[in-house]
Amino acid sequence: MCDLLVHGFIDKESLGLFTGLLDSDGKELWEGDIAREGGRLGVIKYSKQYARFEIEFPTGRAGLYGFYGKIIGNLTETPELLDDL
Repeated sequence: MCDLLVHGFIDKESLGLFTGLLDSDGKELWEGDIAREGGRLGVIKYSKQYARFEIEFPTGRAGLYGFYGKIIGNLTETPELLDDL
């Protein structure tokens, strides 16, 4: 039996859900990831309205069915990627 306990705090803003999908490089897609698809930048989000994961672009959103983009960062570690949107 292990007597060692590690206590720590998790920033709830850094938590995300795994989509069950992979990007074009084989990396796991997580909620909050920033992705580039077809020259556009978007954020992976979960839609309660449609009960699905989507990529949200500045001009709209789309389901991840058929997604062939690439993860380039995430909202927690690299939010500056969205500064130019």
